[in-house]
Amino acid sequence: MNSNMEKPYVVGIDIGGTNTVFGIVDARGTIIASSSIKTGAYEDVNDYVDEVCKNLLPLIIANGGVDKIKGIGIGAPNGNYYSGTIEFAPNLPWKGVIPLAAMFEERLGIPTALTNDANAAGIGEMTYGAARGMKDFIMITLGTGVGSGIVINGQMVYGHDGFAGELGHTIIRRENGRLCGCGRHGCLETYCSVNALKTAVGMPVKDFFNLLHQTQAPNLLQIWREYLDSLAFAIRNLNLVIDSTVIISGYLAPYFQETDMQYLLNKINESSLFQMTRDQLLVGNHGQYTPAIGAALHYIKAFLTPDVS
Repeated sequence: MNSNMEKPYVVGIDIGGTNTVFGIVDARGTIIASSSIKTGAYEDVNDYVDEVCKNLLPLIIANGGVDKIKGIGIGAPNGNYYSGTIEFAPNLPWKGVIPLAAMFEERLGIPTALTNDANAAGIGEMTYGAARGMKDFIMITLGTGVGSGIVINGQMVYGHDGFAGELGHTIIRRENGRLCGCGRHGCLETYCSVNALKTAVGMPVKDFFNLLHQTQAPNLLQIWREYLDSLAFAIRNLNLVIDSTVIISGYLAPYFQETDMQYLLNKINESSLFQMTRDQLLVGNHGQYTPAIGAALHYIKAFLTPDVS
């Protein structure tokens, strides 16, 4: 029998405010089968979990069956690593405290762990991506919301209650700030999320970047630079607290070109006490699948022997 077929797999699930991406992951961090559903289409979390399981089970069966899956890892906004719950996530349809890990484990009979999606992204990049070999870095995820994962001395920082790294809800506009889903005004994610950019440009993000890169129209360029200015403000302040490399990840990451990264770096350094260098500002390698891979790593490390040579 092929040795690759004998190896067990894990499942990684990335829950975003717009889409939920899930896949079967091998020991090298490769997604060998994947699918997705629209997160916002399910107002009842039970219907949502049922739909994910309905779409996930055929992938599991086609790749050796449930017995071959050693665990499920979930990356989710406002995910609590300690309790396996999602708690008061402003960008998800379900409010309050949701015991999501337990719900998946009950339905599928597979051990399930959950963490914050940005933390999962950081773990994925640290093991297989742009942060491989790094001991200290900050992962910033730009999606429906804005999140961050903080790694110090090779260890993810979860905080006392499991909510460290909620960069998206730091205030960057104290006067006349935009209303955030969390109920406050001026949060970073109201300026730097996918939804914020989409609202500013009045078109799908993909169409915006196609036009921007093709035409360099002044009005489009101004909107994009205002976006980057807000992101630079947050990174500058964050880097004063945690002096480390910053990695841009999430849905918007693939759209960042070298000129954008240089502009962002110049804005960060414009009025900073400490200057960042270009090699301290990176774009992540895995794009939208990073949180799924990172979440799966909880069980890759526990059950498998990764070969990442």
